[in-house]
Amino acid sequence: SVLILIVGIIVTGPAFAVGFSLMILLLPIQIYAGRKFAQYRSRVAALTDSRVGLVSQTVLGNRVMKFNGWEDSFREKIAHQREQEVNVLYRASIYRAFNEALFYFTSLLVSVITFTIDVLATGRVLSPKTVFTAITLFNMLQYIISKHLPNAVTGLSECYISCRRIQALLKLSEHCDQEVKEIDAEQSS
Repeated sequence: SVLILIVGIIVTGPAFAVGFSLMILLLPIQIYAGRKFAQYRSRVAALTDSRVGLVSQTVLGNRVMKFNGWEDSFREKIAHQREQEVNVLYRASIYRAFNEALFYFTSLLVSVITFTIDVLATGRVLSPKTVFTAITLFNMLQYIISKHLPNAVTGLSECYISCRRIQALLKLSEHCDQEVKEIDAEQSS
């Protein structure tokens, strides 16, 4: 990033530093959106687990459920659970879409502001060499700063959530082994 800043200042002038600063200023907004997305993704995972558990119970207890006429009750519970899951997933998608839109908007905004400041401050006419070089440098910088860092925050958050879920699964007691030992003890008596 520092090398891109130096080359940009050499090619475009001090206006490149303004564009660089603007990218840095927009970064916390993208990080915030990435964190909110990760929080909603965590809630979606919990709701999905709950719904899958309910469906599993329904499948396992199918005979009892049909015998007692509880089909509608279970159908309503599953539908309600899925509705909650979709609502939270929708909110998560809004943050993800906002983050993506900001990524593409940043490129345009930074270029326009940088070139406007360059023309107004220096009074020179922009050359294609300067414009294309600056845009290329901004795109490289933006990809590093605006895309990889927020995606890394989002990815690390999802990884943390997955690790927590796996850890909770591994901490569960093993009922199967205990039941097998009890059955073996009963059979040997």
